[in-house]
Amino acid sequence: MNPHSNATDGTESPERQPTHPDAWTLEFLVGSEYIPLITAAFDQDKSGFVRITEANALTRLMPPNFTLAQWCAFEACGTHFDNDGHQRS
Repeated sequence: MNPHSNATDGTESPERQPTHPDAWTLEFLVGSEYIPLITAAFDQDKSGFVRITEANALTRLMPPNFTLAQWCAFEACGTHFDNDGHQRS
C-alpha cells in the first residue's frame, strides 16, 4: 500500500506529494507583477529585447547554489526584501 495514496480512490494525497525545490519561485515567475522587474534585470540596455550577451551577463552573476528560477525570483523581489532589512537595521 502506498502511504501517499487515498484509500478511497487510489489517487495521490495533495498534501503529501513531494514538491519541487523551486516551487516557491512560481509565485514570482508566473503572471505576476514581478515580470517587469525580471525583464529589466536581463535587459540592461533597456532596448525591449534581451540579447544573449545580456542573459549570459546576468546568469554569470548567479550564485553557484542558486537555480535559474531562484535567481530570477531574487532579481524580481529579493533586492526589495534585502533593502527592507537594511532599512530596519
